[in-house]
Amino acid sequence: MESIDCPTESFLYLCHQTFFVDAVVHYYAAGGECDYDRGLGEAII
Repeated sequence: MESIDCPTESFLYLCHQTFFVDAVVHYYAAGGECDYDRGLGEAII
């Protein structure tokens, strides 16, 4: 992954990661059965 030097880009990247994690959590809470553990782990890194 490229280094992010711009504070705005860093903020947007963190928002994107948080959105993905939250989406997966809500998916599981709604009864979703697909295994996103690997993708979720990679998204957090």
